[in-house]
Amino acid sequence: MSFFSTIFGFFGFGIGISFGLVAGYFLFIYSESADVKDPEIQPLANQDSETLQRIIPEIPLWIKNPDFDRVDWLNRLIEYMWPYLNKVSTVCLKYVWLLYYYFQELIKDQVANMYLWPKTLDVQIMDPAKAMRRAIGILVVKVVRAMKLKKKDLLGASDPYVKIKLSGDNMPAKKTTVKHKNLNPEWNEEFNLLVKDPETQTLEFEVYDWEQVGRHDFMGMNVVALKELKEEETKVITLDLLKNMDPNDGANDKSRGQIVMELTYKAFKEEEMGKGFEETEMMMMDKAPEGTPPGGGLLVVVVHEAQDVEGKYHTNPQVRLIFRGEERKTKHVKKNRDPRWEEEFQFVVEEPPTNDKLHVEVVSTSSRNLLRQKESLGYADISLADVVTNKRINERYHLIDSKNGRLQIELMWRPSQPAT
Repeated sequence: MSFFSTIFGFFGFGIGISFGLVAGYFLFIYSESADVKDPEIQPLANQDSETLQRIIPEIPLWIKNPDFDRVDWLNRLIEYMWPYLNKVSTVCLKYVWLLYYYFQELIKDQVANMYLWPKTLDVQIMDPAKAMRRAIGILVVKVVRAMKLKKKDLLGASDPYVKIKLSGDNMPAKKTTVKHKNLNPEWNEEFNLLVKDPETQTLEFEVYDWEQVGRHDFMGMNVVALKELKEEETKVITLDLLKNMDPNDGANDKSRGQIVMELTYKAFKEEEMGKGFEETEMMMMDKAPEGTPPGGGLLVVVVHEAQDVEGKYHTNPQVRLIFRGEERKTKHVKKNRDPRWEEEFQFVVEEPPTNDKLHVEVVSTSSRNLLRQKESLGYADISLADVVTNKRINERYHLIDSKNGRLQIELMWRPSQPAT
């Protein structure tokens, strides 16, 4: 029985839905009149106030009603806000006062900058800790001689010279003269070095074999701790030349020769500690080596570097120095418009070169260009009167017959007897 009731229920539901759809179509769609008139559209200006209020009910009351209603609307708005006006006014006054104070100070600062008030500007040039490390003494170094140096040249000899400097010092190293073709040279040249910390600084010296062309050959080195020296006491030391300061390096067992030096440390006195840099520099001015004629001295020329030197056919710059007919040359630097040499030359003279000039010329040579093997890149004639008066000058000279070439040269005059 339940089976038949379920079947009849499905049929009844389907017939009822179909009949309802057909009846609704005839009642609401098919039977609707097809005669539809277009609406009449009229401007709002032709409508009366009642019609407009029906058409646009959402217009606010203060627009639709006269002035009385507008005032009433404003009064109700103020009534709603009145309990909060006190808090709002207090906050606004605070902000207004802060803005007033800010702009007042800003205007005051701008006006003050227009006047020349006494001002101080602290500019830190260097680390104060380093600035306090002033020189407290002088180390007098006398390079006496070297012994049993090794042969570096092809002809069975060497051209040795010595470079000395203190650790922690940025000044250029001091150099002795070159002793040509000598394996047991004697210099007896004296140098003064400013000491800042005798407890930690060391004297470093290196021996080189001078070469006309190319790098100078290293022959050996060693160091001396300044704390081993006693004040005002000359100490003669003989040291072996080493390859490096590594005690575990087996290359240091090889014999490279010895060097003899005399070292004297002189601490500044209290009245000397307050002297300026120029006075201290004059006090430590290097003396000419022993054997210099009385009244004469030593002219030291340091060729530092050149800039913007360029040849027409090749640029392998080398510097030629000519002083009183004596010529010296630096090494060649291949294919370089901005060469750097850092080479020192010394001329022993019998009298101060007050009226002399030093001729300096930058030349370029090339073995590949057979027609133009040598070419001048510029020259300068330097008067030596200033270096005799000031004892030291370090300037950059513009080269004649060069478009933009410049050469930096340092000149020092070491009199045989310092002026008293």
